Amino acid sequence: MSYETTVGFLKDAVLDGDWDSLETPSSRLVVGKLGGLGTGSFDVLTQVPTEHHRAMGL
Repeated sequence: MSYETTVGFLKDAVLDGDWDSLETPSSRLVVGKLGGLGTGSFDVLTQVPTEHHRAMGL
């Protein structure tokens, strides 16, 4: 899908009523979605200080 065959694949998919659930890493990459494996399988969370005046000594 990423190269010169895109139009042909899309035309055939529309005419045949094909469906892609976007579950494979390569299909998710093409549409810009995170994969469910590796770094896309979790979130990293941290607490951000909300009162920066205390940290600056004010």
